Amino acid sequence: MLLLSILLCVALLYYLQDKLYKRYWDTGLYASLNLSDTRAVEGDSLTLTETVENHKLLPLPLVHVKFVTDRSLVFEDDDNAAITDSYYRNDIMSVLSWQKLTRTLTFQCTRRGYFPVHSLTITCGNLFFSADHLATYPCSKQLYVYPRFVDSSAFEPAFRKMFGSVLTRRCLNEDPFEFRSIREYQSYDDRKSVNWKASAKTGALKVTTHDYTATQQVRILLNLEEGSMLHYENLLEESIRLAATAAAAFLDRGIIVSLTTNGRDIITQEPLSVPEGSGAGHMRTLNETLARIDLGQDAAPIGPICESLIAQTRSQDYLILISTYQREDLQDLLRRLPGKADSFLWLIPLERSMEFKVAGDLARSALPWYVNK
Repeated sequence: MLLLSILLCVALLYYLQDKLYKRYWDTGLYASLNLSDTRAVEGDSLTLTETVENHKLLPLPLVHVKFVTDRSLVFEDDDNAAITDSYYRNDIMSVLSWQKLTRTLTFQCTRRGYFPVHSLTITCGNLFFSADHLATYPCSKQLYVYPRFVDSSAFEPAFRKMFGSVLTRRCLNEDPFEFRSIREYQSYDDRKSVNWKASAKTGALKVTTHDYTATQQVRILLNLEEGSMLHYENLLEESIRLAATAAAAFLDRGIIVSLTTNGRDIITQEPLSVPEGSGAGHMRTLNETLARIDLGQDAAPIGPICESLIAQTRSQDYLILISTYQREDLQDLLRRLPGKADSFLWLIPLERSMEFKVAGDLARSALPWYVNK
């Protein structure tokens, strides 16, 4: 009789708590994900914070906090994770009455890209761990990982050639009365532009920059179409880094920059472009655009895009083509540029085993850029 009474009490307790958890488990329950920053550069480390709050008397003995993100975000602690096509995180915690719990996870951004986390899923069991209740919390977090800049010392010969061509084609000079900013001295700067007062204060050479009374545009054409059946993702990623490095250097010199690419947007699946602009805000737009290029999609054909760009290019503009694709159809298009060889530079990312195929009349404007595997 005593055993039967105990069993009846247990059954009644199970029934009551099951009803209670079914109805109230997610009342006053809040969950969120927060990033330490929404923008980073390849190789940077950031933190992601999980927060779960239980604003009620009913305790939650077993809570699973789940989210999915890209596998290229490498977390230091991956004990509660499964890594396949994506990174699947499942953290387990117990949240008592009126308790707030946070867990901070450190991760490294190992590659360029746009990485959204659209939702956070919470599952919770009852006191007997016999049922799973599920709720989804929208979080709409997006992380932009910008391409890193290429090594400036390795890029210097190409930069000197580009700056020499651009600055000699500029029709008007800097206006000494139009102050723009003070920045770090670079190897291509004239010593006459050094700000000695600012340099003495900081202990490092500083340069005063001025705006121009007239502007000239540098057009960057980033071609991500490949010229062979083999896929060289390392060359395409290096092409994107070169575009970011060139854009930053020209913007820092007060030169207007635009970007056109046949790489497709991971969100819209359409080829990307950024109209001409200048300043720090424009560089941020360029970086975000480059971050959103999805190399998993086939690039649009470069021919129509290149033809349209050539039609818009003025004789005083300067074109920087970044392309591993060296076929004759592209070279024929380049021969139609206003000003021809003096109006553009072609950077060609290659592996050491690859052939440089540019014809003689374009060769002086083409520069192979060798990439380690």
